[in-house]
Amino acid sequence: IGTPQQIRAQKQDAIRVQDLQNIQWQIVNFWQQKEKLPAALAELNDPITNYILPVDPKTGESYKYSSTGARSFKLCATFTEEGGTTGALSRPIPMPTEPMTNGKEIQDNWQHGTGEVCFDRTIDPERYPPYPKTR
Repeated sequence: IGTPQQIRAQKQDAIRVQDLQNIQWQIVNFWQQKEKLPAALAELNDPITNYILPVDPKTGESYKYSSTGARSFKLCATFTEEGGTTGALSRPIPMPTEPMTNGKEIQDNWQHGTGEVCFDRTIDPERYPPYPKTR
């Protein structure tokens, strides 16, 4: 089971994974609307939908983000323990049966080690097509 500190660290890591999943889908939605990635995570804040970027549960700092291509980006967080699929607050996370190497799909693999870990993601426009433009 672990010490209270270990349990707290596991819960915080589970929150970090959930936060990154949430941010990832906000980025995908942003891309579908604008056909470009946000320059910074702050662009995802939306007063109409009341979306406010989550921050690290322990430090209160923003998660790290960088655009690495027209449809690819990197999300980073600092984790206390190894994991990514278990924890009191996490849901089971699908794992690919084989590594996806085509670079076209959003990988939903959130396994992580200790320390700063970055997750590289690429949006597949066939799977997540841009929304039709309305005037």
